[in-house]
Amino acid sequence: TVDRTSEFAHGGGTLVDEALGSSARRHLILLHGWGTSRESLRGIGVLFQHAYTVHLIDLPGFGDAPAPPADWHTETYADLVGRYLSERLEGPIVLLGHSFGGRVALRLAA
Repeated sequence: TVDRTSEFAHGGGTLVDEALGSSARRHLILLHGWGTSRESLRGIGVLFQHAYTVHLIDLPGFGDAPAPPADWHTETYADLVGRYLSERLEGPIVLLGHSFGGRVALRLAA
């Protein structure tokens, strides 16, 4: 069940967040790999939706998110996601990324 879908724009890029599950103040952020979308991680997300608010993210240029400027790179994607997390979410956050999403998560964790 989809609780809500929202967009967040910063620095010329826009991400799409589909939040699933509980209204827990614990958040599980799922970041997809290059060339895919939030749909690729939906199966994992539904497993955790009873314990977390699961956020299925479309990074700029993938899924339902519009393409970013041509000069975007890993740091820019991480800046957008980090800004989203700090401005929109409260409580503990767990990041899980596949491939490119993992690179973005590593930059955020560092």
